[in-house]
Amino acid sequence: MKGERPLFPKDQLVSEETRKRWSERVEYLLEDEHASRLNDWEAGFVQDIEKRISDGKDLTLAQSSKLNQIYHRIDEAIG
Repeated sequence: MKGERPLFPKDQLVSEETRKRWSERVEYLLEDEHASRLNDWEAGFVQDIEKRISDGKDLTLAQSSKLNQIYHRIDEAIG
């Protein structure tokens, strides 16, 4: 309800481990060998996510899910 304190502080909703995994996946996807396999939309998405992370913002569930999908697709393609 309005004015009530949240059950958990906002900075505790996402673990540091999850934030680290997001950063590692973005770094991986931006490496030349991997970035060349991204389509234009994916490349823009990953760059937007990189900025969001560097600004200290957390990803939404949908953004996290899409980042993971892209990561797994590229990782499987490379083998």
